[in-house]
Amino acid sequence: MMELRSDPAGWRPKDIRSYLLERASNSGRGTIEKITTSLRALLRYLAVAGRCQAGLDGAVPAYAHWQLADMPRYLSTEQVDRLIAACDGDAGARRRDRAIVLLLVRLGLRAGDVAQLRLTDIEWQTGSLRVCGKSRYEVRLPLPQEVGDAIAAYLECQPSTRRNDVLFLRTIAPCGHSGEATPCRRW
Repeated sequence: MMELRSDPAGWRPKDIRSYLLERASNSGRGTIEKITTSLRALLRYLAVAGRCQAGLDGAVPAYAHWQLADMPRYLSTEQVDRLIAACDGDAGARRRDRAIVLLLVRLGLRAGDVAQLRLTDIEWQTGSLRVCGKSRYEVRLPLPQEVGDAIAAYLECQPSTRRNDVLFLRTIAPCGHSGEATPCRRW
C-alpha cells in the first residue's frame, strides 16, 4: 500500500491523488467520503501551518456518487400479473388503478405521461393514444385492447358531468385533476 512520505513539505499533487485512489480502491462509499474530507482538512491545516505547499487540497479528487445511479429494479412477469389482478373489482378507484397500471406496464408510459392524459388523447376509432413524450413532442401509440377496455370500464363509472377532459381524476376529495399539463409541441 502506498504511503505518503513523513515530510509533508515534499508532497506533490500526484502523490496525493495516487495515495487517495489506492486507498479508495479497497474501501466503501462512506469510508471514501471520510478519507476525502479528512485528507482535504489535513492538507488545508498543513498549508496554513506552513508545513506543505498551499493548494494541495485541490489535488484530492472528488468522489462521484450519484443517488439512484444503479439500474432500476424491475418486476417479474408474475409480480406484474399480481399487481394487475390486485386492481380487479367494480369500484371506481379499482377501475382507475387498473387502467393506470395497464398504461404503465403495457405501453411503458411514465407516471407524468399518464397523469397528463386527456380524453381527447384517445382515438377510439383508430385504436391509438396520443402521448406528450419526454421532450414534449406528441407521439402516437397503439392502444392495446386490454388497456382500452380498462379505460372504458373506468370511464363508465365516472359521472357524466365532468368539468374537464383530464382522463384520470383524483379519488380523494376534492376530485379533479392534480395539476396543469405541459402543452405538447406538434410535429
